[in-house]
Amino acid sequence: MNDWLTMEYDEILNEAIMSETPMIVVEGVDDISIYEGVCHQLEKYCEVVAVQNLKGMSEGNRGVIDFIKSLLELNYEGDLDKYILGVIDRDARYYRGEVVDVPAIFMLKWYSMESHFITRQAIRCVAEQCTRMQPKLLTHELIEVLYEKLIEAIMPLYYMSLECLKKACVRDYDSVASYKMNVQHLKNIGAFEVIVERKDSLDEFASQIGVTNDLDGLLNICKGKWLIGELSKFMICEIKNLKAKCLRNEIEKCQFCHSGNNELCLYEFENAYNEPQIANIIKRNEGYTQFGYLRERIANMV
Repeated sequence: MNDWLTMEYDEILNEAIMSETPMIVVEGVDDISIYEGVCHQLEKYCEVVAVQNLKGMSEGNRGVIDFIKSLLELNYEGDLDKYILGVIDRDARYYRGEVVDVPAIFMLKWYSMESHFITRQAIRCVAEQCTRMQPKLLTHELIEVLYEKLIEAIMPLYYMSLECLKKACVRDYDSVASYKMNVQHLKNIGAFEVIVERKDSLDEFASQIGVTNDLDGLLNICKGKWLIGELSKFMICEIKNLKAKCLRNEIEKCQFCHSGNNELCLYEFENAYNEPQIANIIKRNEGYTQFGYLRERIANMV
């Protein structure tokens, strides 16, 4: 792959065509392992390259778009997107009417890559990787209860995301928040309390841009790093609570608590985990269950 990084753009295109090796160009370092995982599920060899590693390009969706446009300027007469595909987040660009309608640029259906990990499987993989729970304890009912609680926990981000999106789309809008801030900072400055008073105007804005107050609407407009951060925080809190529930017979009791060896409860974390560690476990083990539409697109390349 490293040979690609030193090539001129026409050489990159020629190499992709001659070797029949699809090239997936992504926004940055955080994307590489995810999209390599998606390609691996297809049992298809692809080169996944962060755009800032290509000559003269910077990271982010602007870099991906600029790279694809540079390739288009080569006036290749075939289908560029059969060989090279740029993958970008949806983010605020979609709502500003800045969608680049080029087959070789693939825009995700939700706000960002991390938005795709708010799933039941993410809950399951954390429980499997971080506790001693066996399948007998990790029931469909338990996963469903945790998933419903998760959705309830993250939905307050809906109006905050609308506030940030309005700032990104409406010139001179006096916003109390922006996507550059993290969730804890927004809580610290009282932004969540302020937007309660703006709900009516934010609902009107949502109606104008076609966003709905439900999970799909949240995934469309909420920064993915906020979502996976809140998911990680939620899982740490909920798993810590499972031992107490086991002792109180509120869930299927594990054999150790049943026999009085409470300190060995199977629901407990095996080790201490922080939020970034949980987020990494999710990204590596969730199974990319919501990326089916991207897999299908990559499958149609050479």
